[in-house]
Amino acid sequence: MKASRGPLQRSCLMPTEYLTEIASFFLLLAVGYTLCTIHVSELTLLVCIHVCLSSVDTDYSVMFITANQVDWSAYPVQGSDNLIQPSVIRPESNQPYLLAFFRDEQQGFIYNATSSDDGVTWSTPTPTLLPNNNAAIQATVLNSGNIALVFNPTHNERYPIRIALSMDQGKTWPYYRDIDTGLPGSELSYPSILQSPDGFIHVSYTYNRQTIKYVKFMEDWIIG
Repeated sequence: MKASRGPLQRSCLMPTEYLTEIASFFLLLAVGYTLCTIHVSELTLLVCIHVCLSSVDTDYSVMFITANQVDWSAYPVQGSDNLIQPSVIRPESNQPYLLAFFRDEQQGFIYNATSSDDGVTWSTPTPTLLPNNNAAIQATVLNSGNIALVFNPTHNERYPIRIALSMDQGKTWPYYRDIDTGLPGSELSYPSILQSPDGFIHVSYTYNRQTIKYVKFMEDWIIG
């Protein structure tokens, strides 16, 4: 594994025809709604926003908004208080089942929730066994069908940065490996992950908020 400079990878791409509609829609939202993440799937444009629950700046819950050719519809995620910045994946291509992983502002654990109808309704988020330090995470579905998730495996620090592998749609994470162990006081955060057709897994992340590190490896490297 070799760390080197590399291009910044976008987590998603949005069709340009949606941009004007999104901008117009969010102008209509009341103060307290903030745009978080935009996910483009094969079937639906899925937008996540945070709904402010009180005057406390960190007191949020999550709402997903879906868009099609006709209109927008909003669907709150019950029980998502203090969960933010979900990473949403589709385990099987062209199927309506979605799996979301959430950052926990309470510095507890990564949470997950599922949708069986392409983001219209969601299960109540439940904690995984993976710790979270109130830092961003990102997941992707690998060519093998396994799920890879990049995160900081601590409740406080933002190092090391780790990749974990699930073979049962996020229920268990039997394999993991530290991508970068860092040094005391390091910040290794805001990861982005994707896999190219040749099998390489590409991960980029901020290094001490000064530069971006990039690494690539095969799935077998995680398993060891």
